[in-house]
Amino acid sequence: MSRNNPVEPGQMTEEQRRVYDEIVQGPRGRVQGPFRVLLKSPEAASRMQRVGEYLRFGSILSARIRMLAVLVTARAWTAQYEWQVHVPQALEAGLDGPSSWRSRAPRSGPVWEPSLPRLRDKR
Repeated sequence: MSRNNPVEPGQMTEEQRRVYDEIVQGPRGRVQGPFRVLLKSPEAASRMQRVGEYLRFGSILSARIRMLAVLVTARAWTAQYEWQVHVPQALEAGLDGPSSWRSRAPRSGPVWEPSLPRLRDKR
C-alpha cells in the first residue's frame, strides 16, 4: 500500500482536472512525481507547477546551469526521484557523466563543474 495514493483522473474534482490538464498541456506533457500527489490540493499544485515551469523552461539560465542546480540540490537532499529524472536531461544538456557527479558531490556540500559559474554567486 502506498503512503499517499495519487488522485486518479477518473476520480478528480473539476478543479483537480483543470490543474491536471494545465500540467499535461504545458511543457512537461504529463503529470508525474510530486504533482500526482499535489493534485490533492489543486491550488498548491497549480502554483508549484507554474513556479517549476518558469524555473525549468522559462528562466534565462542555460540548460547546463539549470541541470547542475537541480542535481546539486537533489544530491544535497538525497532526492532520489529528482536525481533519476534529471540525470538524462543533464547529460543531454552537456554535463559529464553521473559517475563523476557522485564522486564530486558529497552530501556535506555542493560541488561545481569548473566550466560553469558558481550559482550562489549570481544575484
